[in-house]
Amino acid sequence: MLPVQRWSLSHISRSRLHAFLPLLCLGACHMLLPAQEPAPDRVTELQRLVESSQTLNLSRSKQGYLYARLAAAWRERGDYFNAEAAYEKALSLFEGDATSTSNYATTLDNLGTLDLTFGRVTAAQASLKRALAMKLQLGDPADVARTEQHIAKLELAEHHFKEAEKNASHALRAALAEPGSNATDRLSALVTLAFARCSRGHCDEGMRDAQQAMELARANFPADSIPIAHAYMALGFTQWISRAPQDADRSMQKGLGIFRALMPPKDPILVLALREYREFLNGTNRSYEAAQIGLQIDQQSTFCANCSISVHSLKSTTH
Repeated sequence: MLPVQRWSLSHISRSRLHAFLPLLCLGACHMLLPAQEPAPDRVTELQRLVESSQTLNLSRSKQGYLYARLAAAWRERGDYFNAEAAYEKALSLFEGDATSTSNYATTLDNLGTLDLTFGRVTAAQASLKRALAMKLQLGDPADVARTEQHIAKLELAEHHFKEAEKNASHALRAALAEPGSNATDRLSALVTLAFARCSRGHCDEGMRDAQQAMELARANFPADSIPIAHAYMALGFTQWISRAPQDADRSMQKGLGIFRALMPPKDPILVLALREYREFLNGTNRSYEAAQIGLQIDQQSTFCANCSISVHSLKSTTH
């Protein structure tokens, strides 16, 4: 049997790799966040329903459900700040209602992934771990695996690559075994695995994960869609680490092109993609191009300065 090849990261400086590592969760962290088209009508409709629910004296659980849907609509539009406020309102309405435990856990999970979008790792950790504890009590394997995958993204952001690989592998196995999973669940796990394994020096495996992610994305999503863009960015990273910079450049350029076409310039996901590409350019001695991308990042960055932890993530896991 031929020995398994282990790719070396020696051709990338430690400081350059460390600058790149905080961005490794890009493809996995945000798979579900932006829709391919804005949803202004959905936001307007849900705002109207929320207002009506207050005058009709609907139960807190029903009002919370409407706010959670409104949060998702804001998120699809790329308005993450209004999305965060709606998530917090939904959680406050679900609080203390035993019939809302599942919706509470899902909303807390969604809030955690939103925190991760803005690099608020501590807040994301608190929300995701509490959501996981609640989902374990509820006992839905597919839903548990989904949150485990989100925690794997968190571990990726914290450079805990071994733990990220372990959790993403478990989430992928669960997604393949459970009828309630979908292509997005599998794709998200594969992208996480690609980054985690390649970052551990196992880029032969990471490359296979990225290639599988691309095949899965092409089979299930439109050619110019957000999932395809994430797959391109993951593939580009593995190609870079595997000493194929020209292939990496083409992949990352394709991913960036899709992000730019579908997202507003200041969308944090697009900004993360630009940061990833800048680090690749710096790592391949293309400093002038990297500086040009840096100017775009400076103009487009809108990361939240108020990085507080949701009070709901700090409560007891009993609900």
